[in-house]
Amino acid sequence: MLIFSTARVEFYKLIESVGCRILFLPTYSPDLNPIEHYWFKIKNEIRKVTGQFKDISMAVEHVLKFI
Repeated sequence: MLIFSTARVEFYKLIESVGCRILFLPTYSPDLNPIEHYWFKIKNEIRKVTGQFKDISMAVEHVLKFI
């Protein structure tokens, strides 16, 4: 499964030429995009540890080490 926000017509033709079928998501559909579920979890973990670090970038780095 590949999910694109934008792509050129030539790319779609290439995908179809190797026998793949293209399905389009509705214009705004975060619930249908699997990455959005991961971003939700990552943001929640960052919120939990933000107070333990001097700045947000350190909190993000800490959380990303455990993914």
